[in-house]
Amino acid sequence: MVCTAKLAEVNIGIDFNYKENAFRYSPYFTTDTAQCLLTISQERMSTEKETLQALYPKRSFTYTDAEYNVLYQDIPPILFQNGVVTFHGVLIEMNNDGYLFTADSGVGKSTHANLWERYFCGQATIINGDKPLLRICDDGLYGYGSPWMGKENIGINKRVKIKAICFIYRNDNNIIRQIEKDSYVIGSLIQQTMIMDKGQILLKLFRWYKKCANFVNFYQLGCNTNIDAAVVAYNGMNS
Repeated sequence: MVCTAKLAEVNIGIDFNYKENAFRYSPYFTTDTAQCLLTISQERMSTEKETLQALYPKRSFTYTDAEYNVLYQDIPPILFQNGVVTFHGVLIEMNNDGYLFTADSGVGKSTHANLWERYFCGQATIINGDKPLLRICDDGLYGYGSPWMGKENIGINKRVKIKAICFIYRNDNNIIRQIEKDSYVIGSLIQQTMIMDKGQILLKLFRWYKKCANFVNFYQLGCNTNIDAAVVAYNGMNS
């Protein structure tokens, strides 16, 4: 089944072997012409299935799982060739502004995003709960939904202009501060870029994030799981 997915304005043709994966990508399907066609051989899926089984021997994997993983490996490099970064974070929209939260897995990005939805009921929307897509346009940095939404499977096909990028860490008290746009911060952003073999494109990634820094402010948020963490974060990025 060949379909074209529009991901952050990049049209990628995908020859799906399994309808379950086509369904996952279906919110992004377009009738526009594909810029390229991605096909996955049975041999590639078999190898990926064996790799997954070896890594997680207590779980059972299907060829559908293997195809999903291979697509996730192959699409981000195509996107980056077209100026789009696949990022590990949670993207929230509120009052037409985008707020991008990032941290290592398990720190609490999803928990914090849920606090925004609870406190700002009806105003805050999670555009992507795990791996939004980022594109630099003439007037700013934009974030887009993607088919990769994490275990909570939260996300929509929408774009928003990003106002701030915020690094989260766990803390007993809620506190936020603006941080410098220095090489250390850019290096931290590169670490959260979801693309294999980053070592081959480090300089290009550094330049991309350096340009990105012209359009957004960076913050560091220490937070707990109390709902007032959302208030502290929002006010801190809008003071």
